[in-house]
Amino acid sequence: MEKDQNARLEKRKNAVQAISDKMIQDGYQRHDLSLDLRTANTHSIVSVLPFCVLFVCLFGFIAGWNRFAEINVPILLVAFIISLFIHEGIHGLFYGIFAKNHFRAIEFGVIWKSLNPYCYCKDPLSKSRYLIAVLMPGAILGGIIGIIGVSIASANLVLFSVISFIGASGDFYVAWKLINYPSNGKCMLVLDHPELPGCILFTGEPAIT
Repeated sequence: MEKDQNARLEKRKNAVQAISDKMIQDGYQRHDLSLDLRTANTHSIVSVLPFCVLFVCLFGFIAGWNRFAEINVPILLVAFIISLFIHEGIHGLFYGIFAKNHFRAIEFGVIWKSLNPYCYCKDPLSKSRYLIAVLMPGAILGGIIGIIGVSIASANLVLFSVISFIGASGDFYVAWKLINYPSNGKCMLVLDHPELPGCILFTGEPAIT
C-alpha cells in the first residue's frame, strides 16, 4: 500500500514538473506557496478562530450557553469522521467543474500514515476558481451548517461547524496566502502542490505564439 502511494506521489511530482516547465517556457514565473507542517498547523488555526468564536458566541447569546450541555459527543465524532470524506468530495466537485479535463483531472486518496483523505487536482486553475474550490468545504460544512445550527438552536450542529472550520483551517490559510500574493496585474494560474499543503502559483504574461 505504501509502495503504491509512493508511486502515485512520484507520478504527481513528475506531472507537476512537466506542467511547470511548459508554463515557464510560455512566459510564466513559478512561485512556491506550499506550507511546512509546523506553519500549517499554527497559522492555519489562527485563520479560522474568528469564525469559530463568532458561531459559538451567536449560539450562546441567542439560544443560551446552557444549551451546549446537549452536545452528543459520540454522534459528533462519527459525523466528523464522515465529514472528512465529504470535505474532500466537495473539493473534488468544484475542481472537477473548473478543471480543463474536468473530473479526469481529480485524484482521491488516503495518506495512510495519518489516515487523512485527500483530493488532488492535476490541472492548473485560475486564481478565482482555485479559491472557490479550496474554500467551499469550509464555507458549506462550517459556515452554512453553523448558520443552520444557530437558527434551529442545535448545539451539535454549531460544534460540528466549529470542528469543520478547524478541519478547513489549512484551506483558509492557503487562500489567505494566495489572496495576499501581489499579482501586479499579471495573469495568475494555480496548481495544487503534489506533496505539501499549499499550491504552486504561476504569474506573468504568456508568450504569444
